[in-house]
Amino acid sequence: MYRIFNSGIHPFEVVVNNDTITTVHPRYALDISCQGVVKIKAPAGAADTDEFAGIYDQLSDSREVRSGRFNTERPGPTGEFLIIDLRNNESKNIYRIFNSGKKPFDLKAKRSADGAAAPVELVTVKEGQSIDLIARKSGAAQDIDQIWIYRQNNGDSIEGIYDYLGSE
Repeated sequence: MYRIFNSGIHPFEVVVNNDTITTVHPRYALDISCQGVVKIKAPAGAADTDEFAGIYDQLSDSREVRSGRFNTERPGPTGEFLIIDLRNNESKNIYRIFNSGKKPFDLKAKRSADGAAAPVELVTVKEGQSIDLIARKSGAAQDIDQIWIYRQNNGDSIEGIYDYLGSE
């Protein structure tokens, strides 16, 4: 499992084995479980002069890793952001997600059995609140494959921190 953090000023796309997974916006991180080649690429419409910067780290129970984070100051095209993608992971993964901003956001999940359906809402995380959750993939219908955050209002600035607490 890896954490990819966009430390630049332009969004970039994360590509695994030639499949685009998601766009990682500036000041956002993505935790991803994958096998194969991981690349970043410019999204459609990026200027030829755009430069991309990022940091990645391997997530492990045996060493400390900097927290993942997300922070948006302006409306995005949809107001939704993928922060954890465990589609290629068989472990039970434990996360803590903390709202470090002033506006609430919705935490949603995609589950194994839902296929291409829209994410289902888990909880609204209010200012100063945190939530611990278990994400795993064992083939059961309730398994969580992806964790998304959603703005409640498109103009809201949301920010938070999330920590990988370990796996079983």
